[in-house]
Amino acid sequence: MQVISTYANTVTALAAAGGPYEVDAGTVLTFIGGPAGKPDTQYFWDFGDGTTATGSAATHTYADHGVYVAKLTTVVNEPGGVTTQEFTRVRVRSVKPVVNAGVPSTCNEGQVVQYTATFTHLEWPETHTASFDFGDDTLPVSAPVTETNTAPMVQGSATISHAYCKEGVYRLTAAIQAKDGSVGTSTRQVTVLNVPPKVTAKDIFAYHCTPVNLIAHFTDPGWCDTHVAIWDFGDCVPPQPATVRERHNPPAGTGIAIATHEYERCGSYHAVCVVTDDGGMSGEAAITVRVVDIVNRDFEDGFRVRLAGAVANGWEPYVANAPAGSTFAGGLSASSAATLFAGEEIVVHSGRRSQRIAGLGAFVAGICQRIGANTGWDYQVTAWYSLDERGAGKCRLGVDPLGGTDPAAKSIVWSEGINNRNWHQLTVRVTATRQLVSIFLEADGDPRGTAAYFDEVRLVPYPCPIHEAPPEKKPEETCVNWKARNESQELGQSYTEQGFVFRSLTTAPLRLVTYGIPAGQAKLALLGRGVEVGMPFVAKRVVATVVRYSDARLIMDALNLTGTALGSTAAVGKLNSLENIEIDKPGISAVRFTGGGERALLVELCAYPDDTVARNPSDL
Repeated sequence: MQVISTYANTVTALAAAGGPYEVDAGTVLTFIGGPAGKPDTQYFWDFGDGTTATGSAATHTYADHGVYVAKLTTVVNEPGGVTTQEFTRVRVRSVKPVVNAGVPSTCNEGQVVQYTATFTHLEWPETHTASFDFGDDTLPVSAPVTETNTAPMVQGSATISHAYCKEGVYRLTAAIQAKDGSVGTSTRQVTVLNVPPKVTAKDIFAYHCTPVNLIAHFTDPGWCDTHVAIWDFGDCVPPQPATVRERHNPPAGTGIAIATHEYERCGSYHAVCVVTDDGGMSGEAAITVRVVDIVNRDFEDGFRVRLAGAVANGWEPYVANAPAGSTFAGGLSASSAATLFAGEEIVVHSGRRSQRIAGLGAFVAGICQRIGANTGWDYQVTAWYSLDERGAGKCRLGVDPLGGTDPAAKSIVWSEGINNRNWHQLTVRVTATRQLVSIFLEADGDPRGTAAYFDEVRLVPYPCPIHEAPPEKKPEETCVNWKARNESQELGQSYTEQGFVFRSLTTAPLRLVTYGIPAGQAKLALLGRGVEVGMPFVAKRVVATVVRYSDARLIMDALNLTGTALGSTAAVGKLNSLENIEIDKPGISAVRFTGGGERALLVELCAYPDDTVARNPSDL
């Protein structure tokens, strides 16, 4: 038997796709198909990601990781030719972003510096997020990403600003995470230099043998630095360590350096305060301390003759209303001068001399003196007076807190007396509003004749004004928020701010975070299983501004002092949006937040006092 095939000479080319294949995303993969070299045969590749190629051997780059099924089709273009297919698996491995955090850099503590990390990623369809760990005690911070997602690779960058609170060498780590979870990191060294504190102080007046506080204020851009200080008082006494009180809050540490000293002699002294941080850098400020007192306060240091008579050295006479016998208004003739002012050696309270002011008829005359003062200090002035019993009239002590010389000024505070049998004391206290106060000793003559005597004038300075405290006024509301902060921070299990006491109801610490709205400010993360907030006073209304990023129900409960629930409310608004929730119930001592998932945030909390109870729960 003879069998004759119609297509006996037709090419046979059965598809052979090769494989399985394995390659990194973004890397060229060569596919070897077969049978190769067959005449009149076409080869078609379908790589399983929407792209194709021809030829028995072909190259292809997969943009994203995953498992793909590649297909090779062979078509024999001869009569009786057949089309065949074969499939093969292709495993494309994920690759990490390649990150460059930048070259080593140097900056000053407290200096806000912008850090940029660049990256590439062979999986160009992937999108990315970025975070920076600055290598100090702050938490990692998310940063915005700019990227282009086109072949052959993603190219992007992330930029963040940061200030280091203390000198040192830090390792900054930039982390770029792809949507598929792969993470690339890079580090750079940041050298932070110490900056000396800046010290300022103001000139002051001090008083003989009276304690005075010398206070310098300082700021340090390294807000984590601690400080010591000394004061050199400039009077040959050895420098004294100062008491330092400081706060370590960004963007700069602040503090005062205070020392108390008594100067034994009047005069001007050059005092210097040196503040040194724990890195050894120092700043200083110099002031002039003018030690002053009432000149000739006991009238024992002499007199001189003026037209108005004998006036104590250091004092200036004035005549507001001339006595009988004067030849011109506001003054005296030389012949009558000796009868108005005189140095008295018989009528004295102590010592050997006093100032006498005497005349006939109605007159007003006195002596005054100006003394250096510190604005805001209280000054008490006392003076002893005596009136001649054979006449009449008044004695006055006046102090002008403005330091003027006009005895008719409305700003003068007066004390007067009319006792004419014994020595009596007058007292006036004022708060200086300028760097001078003026003392007036004045006699007010009676038509029957007046002889007034002054002695022992004393000045007592006091740095803290004494005023009657106004009654406490309850605030309309008290709010707590974190608008001024722009960094994430771990706060521990409990934390107090603006009188509100926050407490985690889980083992997880409280945290301030910066993600979410409003942008650029910190918010308190509300842990899913509970955060309780004690009020600064018993409240009648509490309003919380929150934002939710999950469908989990966020509940706020109000509690009284015994922990009994007073009411409850829940956030039901739109996700990713600010929402106010509130409870109006008298007697609220605390509120408790539960639910909300792990990404519910407290933006602000406000409490309104309950006027029917004491403001502080401890007062109840």
